[in-house]
Amino acid sequence: MIRDLAQEPGSVAAQADVGVIGAGIAGLVLASRLAGRGLRVVVLESGDSGDDAAGQDLNDVEFAGAPYAGATAGRERGLGGTSKKWGGALLPYLPEDLEARPNLGLPAWPVSFREVAPYVTDVERLFGVEPGPFEGIDFAAPPESDEFIARYAKWPKFSRRNVATILKDTIDASDGPQVWLNATVTAFERDPDNGRLTTVRASAPDGTAVTLTASRFVLCAGAIESTRLLLWLFETANGRRTPASPALGRWFHDHLSAPLAEIQTTRPTPLNRLAAFRFHGTTMRNLRYELSPAAQRAHGLTCGFCHISCTPLQASGFDDLRDFMLSLQRRRPNILALARAGRDTRFLTRVAWWRAVHRQLCWPDPARYDLHVVVEQLPQARNRISLSTTRDRYGVPRATLDWQISEQDVAMLRGFAERFAIFWKESGLHDLGEPRWAPPIEAIGADSVTGFSDIYHPSGSTRMGRDPASSVVDRDLVVWGVPNLSVAATSVFPTIAGANPTMMLLLFTLRHADDLLRRCGTA
Repeated sequence: MIRDLAQEPGSVAAQADVGVIGAGIAGLVLASRLAGRGLRVVVLESGDSGDDAAGQDLNDVEFAGAPYAGATAGRERGLGGTSKKWGGALLPYLPEDLEARPNLGLPAWPVSFREVAPYVTDVERLFGVEPGPFEGIDFAAPPESDEFIARYAKWPKFSRRNVATILKDTIDASDGPQVWLNATVTAFERDPDNGRLTTVRASAPDGTAVTLTASRFVLCAGAIESTRLLLWLFETANGRRTPASPALGRWFHDHLSAPLAEIQTTRPTPLNRLAAFRFHGTTMRNLRYELSPAAQRAHGLTCGFCHISCTPLQASGFDDLRDFMLSLQRRRPNILALARAGRDTRFLTRVAWWRAVHRQLCWPDPARYDLHVVVEQLPQARNRISLSTTRDRYGVPRATLDWQISEQDVAMLRGFAERFAIFWKESGLHDLGEPRWAPPIEAIGADSVTGFSDIYHPSGSTRMGRDPASSVVDRDLVVWGVPNLSVAATSVFPTIAGANPTMMLLLFTLRHADDLLRRCGTA
């Protein structure tokens, strides 16, 4: 059931077994699973049910280091959160990604992949994607080697990427979670005797407030906002004066990406057959080459992957068709974009033929083909989120983000490119075209690569671990020192590994939901 705090005649009080902060991917999935098993769940969401542009200013941060694009472009408030713009790639980390990597000084995660793997089928069912493996698939038999693994992410239909859409029936049900929109968290109260969080207060733009009391609370507000709120909690509602973990806000990192090479080809058709999206039942799949754990150890590299993209060189129905599909994800169908796409009958006919014959997306012609390289940024304690001296409209300090790309990060990008250039030649992929590296691989540097930046996968600032000295939450995502508060966001990941993090976030969120059910006696 959805309620809008901005429409309430006055301040209200709410009670729940579990209070969830954030109605994005993690928040709605967690709330729906808990409510479906009989728990009273209340969700506090800062945004509204649509595209509230005015509310997005609450995402503004101050930069003490390099600009971090994901702080604004990678976040969105409102029902569904960033799933309204999420690309859709579902791919789990490799089991080795969660293991210790002593050559890089990276300890093992406190949870093994085996413990979250059973939830993969739940995620596939939720988003309506086909079950089955993510590698070892005979899609045109792409070449592999000991150093590079061919993996295929699963992408839901655009209309099934927004969690507010796919969970609508559960949210609207009378026994579903109660979702408060326009409810921005502004204050916390803790029990002075045991440190437990007792009350969360959220405010609407007009000053109306909801005061939520619950047995347990979960921060699901995204990596940056969950960190900011946790910092604010420890500063203002410290209970027994238990200090925050020294790791809180630190170890912030992301994936780093750049289009490092243009594939010069006279054979666009076989390149299309290798790298374009494939349609497999209700699911789109795309090829990426991931650096194997053995190669990482041998060459002292972090995780990384690459993929080939296609950019039209002239206007066609391709862009209009994509814009229409994206509008379905945001639940605001752009009929004009569909009409414009329909005027390009030549392209649409070719697309339909290609899909029928090859079960694949047809790339436009002429086009540019770019090789995008993505590497894992090494966690550094100096990269951090802290509270600013400036405040938002509700009086809560804004986040200050001190983030830098190090020379070591650049070396990882350069090392990946070196290994992949050798693989491209030795695997026979050079028959499809030649990568034109710009700049040349040996000249790759932080200032020499165009478009070298984060890709909106923030991690690490509430990292999980085995003790409060080096981590913020334990293996069950419970905050050290606040025994009834947990965090379900990518900020709990100690490392960002070698794939898009959404699948892993969902796996840990579902595992945490079942843990909460056991703690509440309803499992």
